[in-house]
Amino acid sequence: MKQIRIILLTLATIFIASCDKHIEKKWQFPVTLGMERSEVIQILGSPVDIKYEEINVFLNSGTTIKFGSQGKALEIIVHGAWNKAFLTYEGPIIYGISVTNSFSEIKNKLGPPSVTRSAGITTKAYIWRKQPYFIQVTLFVKPDGYDNDPISAGTLESISISNAIGD
Repeated sequence: MKQIRIILLTLATIFIASCDKHIEKKWQFPVTLGMERSEVIQILGSPVDIKYEEINVFLNSGTTIKFGSQGKALEIIVHGAWNKAFLTYEGPIIYGISVTNSFSEIKNKLGPPSVTRSAGITTKAYIWRKQPYFIQVTLFVKPDGYDNDPISAGTLESISISNAIGD
């Protein structure tokens, strides 16, 4: 009986440890939602552009962060390599996805999107609800009349993460 308890305790410990590792790997970007603006600046450096005090642009990491009235990060947007004004953050952001992944690779990691919608004349948004987050991947599309656009259809514009509300 004592050996069974030891075996069960060992298996439970291994299971809990593996769960913790999975949770750690879910979020991989160096800045997290809910961080204070001062913490974000300590990690990413000073923003080059501040719009309406809520939106901070960090060219050195290819990131735009939207802050709430309490000064905490509400949305993190990591821009794709198409925008030469930014240095592209090529590391994993969340669930192993990165702006350097193809859309197929992102779908393989996240599964089918919960919602697909137009995000503008030349972009389309694919949204996943992965508790506790909304993950939006925005891709460029080629609508009629935009044949001379230098950005190819399917180019990743950005990956945006925000908190999901509700269950």
